[in-house]
Amino acid sequence: ESKSDTGPAEGKRAEAKGNPNIVKEVERFFYQNDDFANFFEEWANENCHLVTPDGSEEFALDDTELYNRFIGLFEERMGSFIESRGSTINEFYDEIRRSMEQDEESSEAIFAKIIMATTDFDIFMQMMQETRRERAASRK
Repeated sequence: ESKSDTGPAEGKRAEAKGNPNIVKEVERFFYQNDDFANFFEEWANENCHLVTPDGSEEFALDDTELYNRFIGLFEERMGSFIESRGSTINEFYDEIRRSMEQDEESSEAIFAKIIMATTDFDIFMQMMQETRRERAASRK
């Protein structure tokens, strides 16, 4: 009886391998898909006026909420792409983790570090403040 309980679950786990090239495909998407890049550039332009201006000692709660919206959109777009390639977000992260454990200098590991930087709060705030400055300068 216990064999029938564990057998199908193990079989499903083995079947859920997904796309073995998912990291490379996501990497290409991240770097080369103009629609992906343009979406976030437009989003930054439309929302940069909402961030705390440069020189403030602390960030506001609104900055955190804006960051959370950005992260939600980023994860939604990445997740949709990953799923369209026959994998899950968890499988993608598992592959990234394995790559980093095997070789921290591999292209996959470096890509993982870039993804982490892209989704870092402080880097997000720098990007949004820079966009805010550029938009203010272009209006003068």
